[in-house]
Amino acid sequence: MPMLTLTEHPLPLWLVLGADSPACIRDSGLPLPEVMRTAALANGFLARTGREEFLFATVQPPEPIGAHCWRYRRDDHVLALRGSGWRRVMAQVCHMDLTSFAASDWLFVSAAGISVWLFGLEDGLLIGCDPSLGNYLQHTLSEIVADLAHTTSQH
Repeated sequence: MPMLTLTEHPLPLWLVLGADSPACIRDSGLPLPEVMRTAALANGFLARTGREEFLFATVQPPEPIGAHCWRYRRDDHVLALRGSGWRRVMAQVCHMDLTSFAASDWLFVSAAGISVWLFGLEDGLLIGCDPSLGNYLQHTLSEIVADLAHTTSQH
């Protein structure tokens, strides 16, 4: 069984928003996902978090085009939870059933009492939250991962 791990995952994040943001994305040659859906990019993802709002995880997002399109850097605290037991960890802090959550899936949800976004990986998920709550979330999840590792090693 692959080892369950939780690590910080620094990720360049950008918010692109405004009435012209869908045209900005489309004119940049990028895929235009539906609301609350994602598209995979070469080194990251593009999540449509609202009708006129996009979260990019990429080194270089598109330049704003039009009078009503803005781009801002985000500084979310991002964690990578990997290994076959990641769903067991999340079940202890999240009310959503993540049984069918798969690679490239996207979700806003509450976990450990705070708002987070989830992005599915082949072997787990990325978890992002406000940086002011990052240490709390990382500590909480680390304790659950350690408890599961301890329980698994006793069997």
